[in-house]
Amino acid sequence: MRIATFNIWNSPLKWSQGRIAIVDGINHLSADIILLQEAPIEAEPGVLTVDFLREETEFAHVVHLTEPLEPEDREWPEGLVTPSRFPMSQVKANWEVTGNPANNWAICVVSGVGDTRVNATNVHLDWQSEERRQIETVLILEELIEPANYEIDIIADDFNDDSAVVNFLGGLSDIDGKTTAWRELVAEAYAANSQPAPPIIDPESNPRWEFVKEKEPARRFDRIYLRSNSGESGTVDSVQAGIFGKEPNNRFGIVPSDHYGVYADQYSVVIKTTEY
Repeated sequence: MRIATFNIWNSPLKWSQGRIAIVDGINHLSADIILLQEAPIEAEPGVLTVDFLREETEFAHVVHLTEPLEPEDREWPEGLVTPSRFPMSQVKANWEVTGNPANNWAICVVSGVGDTRVNATNVHLDWQSEERRQIETVLILEELIEPANYEIDIIADDFNDDSAVVNFLGGLSDIDGKTTAWRELVAEAYAANSQPAPPIIDPESNPRWEFVKEKEPARRFDRIYLRSNSGESGTVDSVQAGIFGKEPNNRFGIVPSDHYGVYADQYSVVIKTTEY
């Protein structure tokens, strides 16, 4: 199973070329499920992004929910998009479940990979407030993900955070006395080869940041977490991971986003399945 996440940067800058470069990268990746953030409602005037992705990629199943912001709070209307090779059901959004998410957005979809049901959560956390990121992460886990109770849970997104929320999900620290035990697949894969996981936001190297004079350090905000909920302890014999969207290997020869995408390949999951 190949899982990927990619903040595609909802910006009008070279968007007519960028949207094509994005689908070129997605097609080259051959993921089973990919979680996209900052996806505009329309890929071009009169063409919805969901229809554009179904037409231009190998994904027959695409879910797109619009974040309920006021028009003056956004440059373009945008939302979270989840394309999958497998049918999806039971789509839920945190703004429908947890109340006002304070610019922290999440949608869950349930998909089947073989005989295994996967609950995939696509999240885009607020970049301004660490406190709100912490609060909303707990609410997403407790009120959006926990009640679903499927064999495998996935969270993949742009966390806009590399400290408290990341440590919390990794089980290294807690928020409000609560702990979790998610596996961060990308860091795990690179650590197996004695390498640090690569940055996803890299202003010095990514040409999409060339107009920014004061560049921030490279960061790794985009991550993929997995948790097995079977009766047996989940075992993964091998995890491989990498980034995409870094090289301009598309029809227009451009880097399509201010983020790179990241993927993880999960092999030989040993779980206890149940007939439903």
